[in-house]
Amino acid sequence: LGQLSAIFVAQSRDKGLGTSEQPSSIRSCCEMSVAKNLATVRAHVAQIAKECGADPRLVAVSKIMPAATVMQAYDVGQRHFGENYVQEICEKAPQMPEDIKWHFIGHLQSNKAKMLVKSVPGLFMVESVDSKKCASSLDKACEAAGRGPLQVMVQVNTSEEGSKSGCEPDEATEIARHVLACTRLEFKGLMTIGKLGDPNPEPYFKLLHSVRGKVAAELGVDEASLELSMGMSGDYPLAIQMGSTNVRVGSTIFGARPPKEPATPDTPPTAAAPPSSADAARVNSSATKPPSAAAPTITLAAKSADASAAPAPALREERWVGSSVVVAAGVTVAAGVAALALLRLRRV
Repeated sequence: LGQLSAIFVAQSRDKGLGTSEQPSSIRSCCEMSVAKNLATVRAHVAQIAKECGADPRLVAVSKIMPAATVMQAYDVGQRHFGENYVQEICEKAPQMPEDIKWHFIGHLQSNKAKMLVKSVPGLFMVESVDSKKCASSLDKACEAAGRGPLQVMVQVNTSEEGSKSGCEPDEATEIARHVLACTRLEFKGLMTIGKLGDPNPEPYFKLLHSVRGKVAAELGVDEASLELSMGMSGDYPLAIQMGSTNVRVGSTIFGARPPKEPATPDTPPTAAAPPSSADAARVNSSATKPPSAAAPTITLAAKSADASAAPAPALREERWVGSSVVVAAGVTVAAGVAALALLRLRRV
């Protein structure tokens, strides 16, 4: 049954969003959904911004979404998109229009900076600089690529989670000062994520706002000139009210994200264990009996093994998948019952 479930999931994924085999009526419905969701978010952002006298930037977070789905947002005017993984943005960006303004918002390892800058000419901003080493790597990568200043934000860990990226609040000024010394980087402000799942993100937003004031004072710049990137799908209204100039919204626009494909390293088949002395005795004992008594059991086991090893036939329509799973499950159970009955007869 576990194998049958895996077949069902695989066939469902093959028929999922972004595949060429998906019926056009379903694709049109999904495209309308992304466009409708984006329009709703834009209207909500505009309403809150008007009440607060703000003008926040909306970044559509498209991580793990296929290029075709991202294009649905692009087609209705969205230009700022956010990505979390270097390899994904480097593969996705060349498939997309050149006027997209990409924001990298995930943790950036220093050794991936060159790849990111070189592969994404439309890289608009890196919001997740959390060390001087990371900033230096980006600076060198921009120089090697011959591109102009790259806008960066310093990511601050406001939730005190050791597993989360971002510098400590009292380290922000030092990193920001280092960014200002990099000729190919432009310091734009601060970013934070906060504690995921916390129903009250206000303390994290307050802390980032406070850190901005401190950084501005120590650098001798106008606090209002530094951006605040905070607020995601579940809390962007509050973030805007608390001064965010850059909100990162993903699932509210694109829907639930598909799971990332797990790595499947090749593993050598496990060798069968040698038979025990008891097993050998049973084999020798059965060899002295007439072949008619043992033949049905051997034949049935072979057929059962072949059935489980053979790949399931490709189903052209999703509506047949559920019934196929039920039928196949019934056949598997029936085969097991028959094998048990024959085994009991053999013992008698």
